[in-house]
Amino acid sequence: MDVARMARRGADLCHAVAEGHEVMPEVLRLLADGVGTDMVSWSCIQLNGTGTQLLQHGRGPLEQPGMAEWERLLPTHPYATHLITDPAPRTRLTDVVDLVQFQRSEVYQVLLAPTGDRYQAAFVLDRSPEELTLLSLWRVRRDFTDEEVAPVERLAAALAASARVRDNLEALRGMAEADPATPLTPRQTQVVALVALGLTNEQAARRLGLSPRTVRKHLESLFARTGATSRTELAVLWRESVRTGTPLGPLR
Repeated sequence: MDVARMARRGADLCHAVAEGHEVMPEVLRLLADGVGTDMVSWSCIQLNGTGTQLLQHGRGPLEQPGMAEWERLLPTHPYATHLITDPAPRTRLTDVVDLVQFQRSEVYQVLLAPTGDRYQAAFVLDRSPEELTLLSLWRVRRDFTDEEVAPVERLAAALAASARVRDNLEALRGMAEADPATPLTPRQTQVVALVALGLTNEQAARRLGLSPRTVRKHLESLFARTGATSRTELAVLWRESVRTGTPLGPLR
């Protein structure tokens, strides 16, 4: 395990996150190569059950039936419950559950047995009453050691801090961009166009590779800019802006 290389590349990726770039596929690749895993995943789980974003490295995309099963059974997963509720969640699944007993559960038999994923190490990037964002390492044959987990914990903490910097910077930009004289940013344009097509925040987030929270922040800026009080009003203003070729401005 080349910890120095992981630290150098991880620092570059954290800078990119703070600048607003989407680098999670590169983060997953770095962890897979640096730690040695069967699979690495990033997941943003909506705790109200409205949807989950998932990226995987080392395995193909999860099809919709499989995603539906994850969403159905996740509330019964003892390690997921621990990650959602514990103030200081443990990093390894085996720190929380008895593996032999866990393997008899429906959640294991349905979700994990088909791929053989017995061992998981999970790192909380963000947690709120609405959503949980995780990095997870997965193995079939052996658990993760303390020496393997420690540098990933540091990288996960740095990524989380970088995402907070990004969100704060975007909030400041949003305050400035509320002025109708300021052109929309490319990301604001993407968000309002998807909202005008009828997509929810979660659907727009999946399409753009963002978190639903970031989409909400962009929408807040757009509502402040236009004075719109609903997604429908915002969509009407956007369509009129496109039709007339004029900047997106306030309600008249």
